[in-house]
Amino acid sequence: MAASGATGSEYRERAGALALRYLANPSEPGPALPEEEARFVTAIVERWLSLCPAGPLALGPEVAPAISTLTDGWDSTAIHALAARPRTVAEIAAAVGAPNGDAVEGQLLAMEAANLLATRQGENGEWRFGATEWLRLAIAPLAAAARLELRHLAGKAAPIAPLDVEAAFLLTLPLVDLSEEISAACGLSVMVPGPRRQLSRVVVLIEQGEITSIVPCSQMDTNTFATGSPANWIDTLIDPAAAELDASGDLQVCFELLNGLHEKLFRDSETMGSC
Repeated sequence: MAASGATGSEYRERAGALALRYLANPSEPGPALPEEEARFVTAIVERWLSLCPAGPLALGPEVAPAISTLTDGWDSTAIHALAARPRTVAEIAAAVGAPNGDAVEGQLLAMEAANLLATRQGENGEWRFGATEWLRLAIAPLAAAARLELRHLAGKAAPIAPLDVEAAFLLTLPLVDLSEEISAACGLSVMVPGPRRQLSRVVVLIEQGEITSIVPCSQMDTNTFATGSPANWIDTLIDPAAAELDASGDLQVCFELLNGLHEKLFRDSETMGSC
């Protein structure tokens, strides 16, 4: 299945997938990684596995298929294609540029069996695949693994791309709990480095503490925003006390969004030996 929106055709994986596959199955040949940081990412993976809706999972050979299914869906950009809303097989196949809808359907069914996707019937009777909460939470191990790759596998692992950033925001922001008194628009931007620096941006619309819309690639003006590099964003979400983002406007709104993402994705990470 072709990966749409990939940055650099030399990479088969997308950001985070290489390190995550190796850490989930360290008996297989893989890259040399710093022990302390590898332990931290492994702890994030273990926390995610413990939240499996079918019952807690323990890291080991038996969870390799679940990790493989997650990383395969991330690599193919099938997960990216349904991050904003549930979509049909045909819509996802078109989004990822796959000539064979059957192959796409097989991958989606595998993700459904792994509790990463759920199906729902649309108004016209068509079946759509949508992200489960467990898939949304999987951004935590993917992001932690991507940070490790940024630090230690530059040139060997795929760099973080705008498509990855947008999917991560679309998947995780619906999880966030906010104070009821908040009604605002807040822009969240990531400056993705590369031969040509690219800005990946979403605008989050909030009404009385409820996120009503997440608008990707938006030109919508907002006085409240947070922006930074991919590394700054991941560092901040892992440890908000060490925030390295540029923020402006209503800082309380920025704080609530960032702290909400931290709570859902990296709660208790300070006890895991964060680097």
